[in-house]
Amino acid sequence: MTWSMRVGLCVLAVGTLLLHAAPCKADPENKDTDWFKNARYGVFMHFLPGDAGSLALTDKFDGGYAHVKFNEAIARIYADAAKHGNPHAIVTFNPGIRVIHYTKAEDYTAGELNEPFGTIPSSRWLSGSQWHALTYLGSNWSHRDTRYPAEKWAAWVKAVVAHEGVVTLDMGPNWNPQAGPIGSLAQEHLSQVQAIKAALDRPSPGE
Repeated sequence: MTWSMRVGLCVLAVGTLLLHAAPCKADPENKDTDWFKNARYGVFMHFLPGDAGSLALTDKFDGGYAHVKFNEAIARIYADAAKHGNPHAIVTFNPGIRVIHYTKAEDYTAGELNEPFGTIPSSRWLSGSQWHALTYLGSNWSHRDTRYPAEKWAAWVKAVVAHEGVVTLDMGPNWNPQAGPIGSLAQEHLSQVQAIKAALDRPSPGE
């Protein structure tokens, strides 16, 4: 992934890297992980092999909240671990529902939003972090329904991209084998993403 992409549209897949370190877990007795109770998979980055190469180009660490004593020093440890063996990896740490430059170690804003339409970047960078927002197409995270018309999503994403921001959209996967292939995306979501792409491909007036 490069930031030259006009927009990032993908399924949120937190915890993918667990497969590479499932025996390792956060533990209150482990001084290196006791602070990270709300995001246990975060510690697994420490156990990835140094030759992991491009296994993970982007990593979002959830649960990096002030009330669990998350700080710059911890962010740097995790960023260095994520980039070990893959200097092109980019990372961020989630401070909660907001778009802010949170740590010096982050490359992009975690940008988690519930209601995104009032949030537009003024430029690509926010205090040195690539401006990025993460929100969901459905009525909540991983839900398969829709909550807003495609035209509204398309207008917002286009406004963000016009200022060189980046958007990630959560799309609900199928968990029911009786309903279709596990992990398949709802047709309603695919249609909305296709509408967003079409809007981005259309030149704006005056272009």
